[in-house]
Amino acid sequence: MMLDLYKDTPALEEVVNQTGYKTSQSLMFLHHLVKNIAPEFVLELGTGLGCSTIFMALADKGKIISVDDYRGDMTTTLATPLSNIYKCNVASRIELIKADVRFPNWVEGNPGIVFMDASHNKVDLLSEYSAIEPILSKDHIIVIDDLFSTDVKEFAVVLLKKDCYDICFMPKFHDGMAVLSPYKFQKEILDAITKGAGYA
Repeated sequence: MMLDLYKDTPALEEVVNQTGYKTSQSLMFLHHLVKNIAPEFVLELGTGLGCSTIFMALADKGKIISVDDYRGDMTTTLATPLSNIYKCNVASRIELIKADVRFPNWVEGNPGIVFMDASHNKVDLLSEYSAIEPILSKDHIIVIDDLFSTDVKEFAVVLLKKDCYDICFMPKFHDGMAVLSPYKFQKEILDAITKGAGYA
């Protein structure tokens, strides 16, 4: 499947190489998750180079809204992800917003999937979640990246105590992920994990 994406989107391999990822498992997982769930829109907190944004957009299901303030990263602006998104011909499906992800004034609507990849400490993550909680519908999926970073696993446990999450998967993609959702999405998530790991 990865080879198919590279064949259909020649610039994609160049974008992946920018990230320094040793594997593309987490990217393929996100791609298949969006494809399986087909949300009206995905909310991504933390755009970075735009790589995960592009993989989700290539699923051709819904819109991707990606928010980043590049807090603490003086070398990255929206210019790089914008360039990458245009190279991969997915600009029509992506909206990039430069704003502080800890405050809730940058998006409206109810995302079906939220990918949290802006901050990797519990304090910021709690602020980010508090910012988006009012717009979350009853049925949604939260994906937290870099689970094995400081305090991030503890943040996932905090979320599990909320009534809206019945299950938590922890695939060891990249530096680990936590995927929290209601039971109704269990099959779609497991399928995306399997395909992300390269077993299907």
